[in-house]
Amino acid sequence: MVVVAVNKGTTAVTIPIAITGGNAPAMLTPTVTSGTDNLREAPPVMVTGGSFMAMLPSLSVTTFSGK
Repeated sequence: MVVVAVNKGTTAVTIPIAITGGNAPAMLTPTVTSGTDNLREAPPVMVTGGSFMAMLPSLSVTTFSGK
């Protein structure tokens, strides 16, 4: 499973993301690309009840991946 989140804003944000239409994995690993990071792997985030909180740096693309 892959979730791609884009933050076009100039400030970091934390947003809820819900996974529907299938079985969500227990953990997702974020990979961040921004002005200061190039495919940096961040610590895994826990998925509970098909939802998780995504912390997105400013002006970034973050890919959350898991099995």
